[in-house]
Amino acid sequence: MTFEILEHVTAAEPVARAEQSMVRMRDGVRLATDVYLPPVPGRHGVVLIRGPYDKNSRYQGLADMAEVFNDRGLVLVAQDVRGKFRSEGVTHPYVSDVADAYDTLDWIIGQSWSNGSVGLVGVSYLGFTVWAGIASGHPAVKGAVPQGTGVNMARHHLGSPWRQDPAPLLGADDLLQIWADNDIRYLSIDYTRAPLIDTFEEAARSIGVRPPALDDYFRRVRTGDVFNPYGDRHPYWTTNVPVLHWSNWFDPGLGPEGLHDFRYFRGAGGRRGLHYLRAESADHGGVRLEDIPYADQQHPWVNDAEHTQVQYRQAIDAADFLLPLLTGRGSLPSPSQRVRWHTGHAGWRTAEDWPPAGVVHRNLFLSAADSALDGSEGGALSHHPDTERATVSWEHDPASPVPSSVTHDEWWTFLASYPDERDFGSRSDVVTFTSEPTPTALDIAGNAVLNVRAATSGPSMHLFAKLLDVAPDGSARPVSHGRTLLERPDLEDLISFELDAVAYRVRPGHRLRLHLASSDYPLWVRHPGTDENPWHAELFEVNHQRLLLGGLDASHLRLPIYPDSGDEGLRL
Repeated sequence: MTFEILEHVTAAEPVARAEQSMVRMRDGVRLATDVYLPPVPGRHGVVLIRGPYDKNSRYQGLADMAEVFNDRGLVLVAQDVRGKFRSEGVTHPYVSDVADAYDTLDWIIGQSWSNGSVGLVGVSYLGFTVWAGIASGHPAVKGAVPQGTGVNMARHHLGSPWRQDPAPLLGADDLLQIWADNDIRYLSIDYTRAPLIDTFEEAARSIGVRPPALDDYFRRVRTGDVFNPYGDRHPYWTTNVPVLHWSNWFDPGLGPEGLHDFRYFRGAGGRRGLHYLRAESADHGGVRLEDIPYADQQHPWVNDAEHTQVQYRQAIDAADFLLPLLTGRGSLPSPSQRVRWHTGHAGWRTAEDWPPAGVVHRNLFLSAADSALDGSEGGALSHHPDTERATVSWEHDPASPVPSSVTHDEWWTFLASYPDERDFGSRSDVVTFTSEPTPTALDIAGNAVLNVRAATSGPSMHLFAKLLDVAPDGSARPVSHGRTLLERPDLEDLISFELDAVAYRVRPGHRLRLHLASSDYPLWVRHPGTDENPWHAELFEVNHQRLLLGGLDASHLRLPIYPDSGDEGLRL
């Protein structure tokens, strides 16, 4: 048996104070829609939130968010997307959202409580529906707040470009759990079976419902094709309203996507002034680093009061951004405060752009090759490279991959578990480098870049990097992640790739640690050790991986340091 149903979620009871409607789309399908009205009658600006997770569920918390929007004189319209919970139609993610957003917006502006101006808000897939609403081109859209999402999140959700990058398993996992039919089924899946694709085939047969999108997904798994849900109206060239990009540093699943979108738009020229950024030291669910660890029974997933506070925080900043766009009251942030970000263990800052001006870069060289596989400390991250070249070698065994430190569900609630990864350094297939303690605070702000010389006995290799904060008690918590696919790498070539952006204070007495490995399973599809499609591979081969350290142009980690850090901190 490769899976187990842990929970079967059906539609929650409607919220009594919300007006219930079934809104008809152009093809006759009706979508379940709730309207939360402010206490004062009249025509108001409207916030639209569309999603697949049940508009009435505690998880979504939309009734709590409605209080914030209503208190500011805004209407909240919440809708189950096509084929989910109380909405009609085929359950197939992405394919209808642009057209359905347009038709819903048309319905909104025809209501007596609407002033004709709509703002789009949403987290995760709800954030994708924000981009779908922008791509629809409806003139009622005046602003948007996509939270914890990415313009191109469908790339891995309805496809698997495994030829370009290590492929996540989260998309296929979601199709089974979220997109089989109107309900949600939380599953425990055994990913040890090969070929991997059979795991999902068996699970679909066992739950008795074949997700309509599954065959499309499998086709793209075979070809490596990318799915585009926007047609010829991709938001990268159709966005013409102000957007507050909302990203969280400890959301490794979708936080980097939002940062990438902001950087793309800010570099695109003509309409770069429409784009703003809010980035917080929080995970995908909005749980903040400063609140970790929670006291017993205080985590938002089990504590209603804490859950409500998370929803309030997310709604308040979204409402404040949209209010001037929907009502004319207030103003958008000034250019000098276009970016507002939180530095973990330090606090909030503002700047005109991201990365902020004044960031300096410092290199930490991967050193002491003979110790890199020797216990949790490993080799060194040092200010100077070793004079002599040396090689670190390890085996990548696809039949016994490096296990992921969190489950798929914990990936989205990352700070709930906030894994201590110190023991991973003791594995023979994890290469480790650790710095000296920093004497003063060291503030990282931006994308660290790993520059390495690597090689493999196989046709290609995955390289996963984790940057960790090592506390004086020895615990090692993730700060940033990165990964790449290397095609026939050569030790004489210096290869560079970015880790995820972060703003984080390494406190005095703490150290930085770098973990390098060739697998992180089952978050990411394991490399079979051959050139076969990793989804279809039945036979695995052990590969011998190598890193070259020291000498000229030595392997190193390039850190972006915010100028508030003093010289002592820069010396680590």
